[in-house]
Amino acid sequence: RWSLWLLLLGLVLPSASTRSFSYREAVLRAVDQFNERSAEANLYRLLELDPPPEQDAEDRGARKPVSFKVKETVCPRTSQQPVEQCDFRKNGLLKECVG
Repeated sequence: RWSLWLLLLGLVLPSASTRSFSYREAVLRAVDQFNERSAEANLYRLLELDPPPEQDAEDRGARKPVSFKVKETVCPRTSQQPVEQCDFRKNGLLKECVG
């Protein structure tokens, strides 16, 4: 598990609550920020998103745990191409992220 993701998600999720991002949007934003700040050679793209936890009606503003996997793509980090258009790299690195 990646402790960097915990820090990254801590930056994303509080701001997500002020703008009411969906669970998926918050995770995609975390992946984008990871790609922007990463020293990895290639971009990463969302591979799998675990279902969001059930939400308590009284706790809508609380932080929610997230769990997802990203995989390395064929696009170099310097690419201007949207990551959604990048193919996954064969035998690319897979990262499991929780926060």
